[in-house]
Amino acid sequence: MCLKVNEDFKTRAEARAFYKKPLRAKEDIIVYKVLEVHNRGVEPQYQSQYRGTEYTLGEVKKAIKFSSYIDWWHNSKWELSINKGLHAYTNRSYAFSQAKRESGWSVVECVIPKGTLYFKGSRDIVSLKLKVGLQAKKR
Repeated sequence: MCLKVNEDFKTRAEARAFYKKPLRAKEDIIVYKVLEVHNRGVEPQYQSQYRGTEYTLGEVKKAIKFSSYIDWWHNSKWELSINKGLHAYTNRSYAFSQAKRESGWSVVECVIPKGTLYFKGSRDIVSLKLKVGLQAKKR
């Protein structure tokens, strides 16, 4: 999963400068993570949609750092995409629409804790810390 930030830049240097200053959560942010459910053993196991990262309900997941790339875009603009970090959706309905594209996927309400660094896209968000919810929901 890759997040395109909600900004377009006139120069590559502007995009780099923006990347060096992620937002900091002023309060807890509610987000929605789409996870694949595997029913092996007693407890279900959960994996992320694109990288296959294991998730446990109730855990606090941490990423070490963000990773990005900058692309030349149409109309003489540059675009910044964040490809590493903990990705989630900001819109519940959109998260469910993504989950039901495949069977075996659930949506877990999560929290980006206050003080966590993050970048925001149009319907998604990527952060360095994510508190995973206690219940997976299928629509």
